[in-house]
Amino acid sequence: MTYAMEMHDSWLEEVVSNPDGTGFSTFYGSIFRSDGQVFKDAQESGWQKLRFDFEGMRIEGEIGELNTWASGGELWIGGKNDNGIIFLPAEHTGRLCLEMCLAQDYRTLKIHATKIRSTFIGEFEIEAVWDAEGNPKRVDA
Repeated sequence: MTYAMEMHDSWLEEVVSNPDGTGFSTFYGSIFRSDGQVFKDAQESGWQKLRFDFEGMRIEGEIGELNTWASGGELWIGGKNDNGIIFLPAEHTGRLCLEMCLAQDYRTLKIHATKIRSTFIGEFEIEAVWDAEGNPKRVDA
């Protein structure tokens, strides 16, 4: 199965940055998953908690009050991004920047790092099923 997190509409819950350059962020993420390739084949969308662990971490911008949704964002890897999508699991080393626009007050928060690793937490909560043509069907709880 393949997975991706869409930064838009994902909730940033926590950011911790330690003096030694390690740290993490947690999200209640807008997640897509597919038995084929996400965004190309039939897929499911929903919500799942996700943690990103960082090395060489440095914060740019004000963390401020959290538990707010991101109106947009990018994971920059060596100067390139995937247009607001983070393919999972994220296991990257190099020049990294997780950049977010937080909707509560539209501030920009950037997490610069030299290494990122993602981990799913808890269960996936399905919201919709998408056919291969991209047509969604809401899933009733």
